[in-house]
Amino acid sequence: MSIRNEALRHSTPAPAPGPPAKTRPRGRSDSVRPREQSREGARPTVPERRISNPIVSVGDVPGPLSLGLMEKRGMIVMLDSTAGYLTASAQTVYGRASIARRLVPMGGIAAECIAFWVWFAGPLPREIAVICSSHYRSSVYGRRICVLNRIAVPDEIHHIGSLNVTSPLRTACDIACLSRSDFDRDIGMAAFIAFLQFYEIPARTCMKALGENTRRPGFSNGVRLFDEMLRGSLANLA
Repeated sequence: MSIRNEALRHSTPAPAPGPPAKTRPRGRSDSVRPREQSREGARPTVPERRISNPIVSVGDVPGPLSLGLMEKRGMIVMLDSTAGYLTASAQTVYGRASIARRLVPMGGIAAECIAFWVWFAGPLPREIAVICSSHYRSSVYGRRICVLNRIAVPDEIHHIGSLNVTSPLRTACDIACLSRSDFDRDIGMAAFIAFLQFYEIPARTCMKALGENTRRPGFSNGVRLFDEMLRGSLANLA
């Protein structure tokens, strides 16, 4: 089994949201060009259309038992005991961005694991990492808001609908800089490799991006991970 197939086997959740949908998001590309074929054979896209609220709460249905039935039938993925997001809405980049927009505070930039989820699907992270200057003490649908006091230049930000999210390249660098325990728990090497391959992000490009800000939190973790790819068994990703 190839590295790509193995990576995809481990990175696909159940129920599995489909691959990123078809057009590019508005914004700079960071010189990252998606492959012609996605995990299911279609290029990643961001349809130019609006979708209704993808989150269903207890107040939208006859009662909590209705949410449980919808979850059992695979119609929703529960966020907490009071609400869940529609599985059908999580099939595209645009749909996942619409869901993330309800989780990310106004003015924040989705980053790290929630950005990874928007671009590549998988399990929704337990914490919502955002780049912003504000502080948030309350949780959103049972998920803590983790504020990152960092700078994101315009080239590193994409706009998908009303969501601001870090670019695939910036997201890859942020994920690589996580502690190894958080990386293994929240992302995993197989999913990370699949993400890099899908968006054609070479390890050398990530190394260069990291080198532009050596004071980045977790810088040594990111350098170690990409150096492993360049020198070790993952050298084909260089």
